[in-house]
Amino acid sequence: MTTIKLGKKNVKVDFSELVNGVSQMEISDLEAFLREMSLILARKKNTVSNKELELLDIIYQPFPEIEQRHYDELQVKLKKEQLTSKEHQNLLALVEKTETHNIKWLTAMAELAEIRTVSLSKLMLQLGFKNRHKLIH
Repeated sequence: MTTIKLGKKNVKVDFSELVNGVSQMEISDLEAFLREMSLILARKKNTVSNKELELLDIIYQPFPEIEQRHYDELQVKLKKEQLTSKEHQNLLALVEKTETHNIKWLTAMAELAEIRTVSLSKLMLQLGFKNRHKLIH
């Protein structure tokens, strides 16, 4: 089994231990970790253009967690018909932000799929999105 050397203190970790540790990360930290790993992999393969790196940066840029939480809270209030006028305006602004974020994400995905000459679904698998979509609700 592969071992990984960490830091200057020559600490070695078994690959499966590393994977187990990573699996315990919070979602936002895991997304940041995956983004960094994707960029490292792209650089190591040395076949990725600067444009691809730029697109990967957009693809792995998460929607701000605080804004996502606020959006979710406002959606709950909307369903219960308990939104104030100000909250309704905030919700509309967040909807616009999520739509903008999703459009940028989808555009970057489409461009990267075109550069790599693969389908969008195959690209999603390659990037680790599996069968789930990334779009904000």
